[in-house]
Amino acid sequence: MSHSNPCIRCGACCAYFRVSFYWGETTAHPDGTVPIELTEPVSPYYVAMRGTNQAKKRCVALAGEVGQEVNCTIYAARSSSCHECQAGDERCNRARRAWGMPEMDAQGVIQKVCQKVCDTNDAANPQGTFRAID
Repeated sequence: MSHSNPCIRCGACCAYFRVSFYWGETTAHPDGTVPIELTEPVSPYYVAMRGTNQAKKRCVALAGEVGQEVNCTIYAARSSSCHECQAGDERCNRARRAWGMPEMDAQGVIQKVCQKVCDTNDAANPQGTFRAID
């Protein structure tokens, strides 16, 4: 299966770094989105995703097999620290190396995603007229 999002096959960052963030991002706060029951406190003001604050890290929200096919079970509600990790950046490649995967070229990732968007738009609009992508 081909995916335009390279993270779908990876998951290394979710099983390498401690995923910590301000407690106000959890559902314990009225504006929070991350389910509080999936976190554990690491300081008076910060929490970590369960499974990431230990020697052998793996985020409790990560489903699947690292390096094969994975998904985040709370993707729409994930923390700011998850948003900050980008495919092909230095942290991504550090995690990939630790898992024995080759580094990812950030520019290549951008080009592949842009090509997928263009292909999708072309297929939906064979006349070639311009239309905005939502």
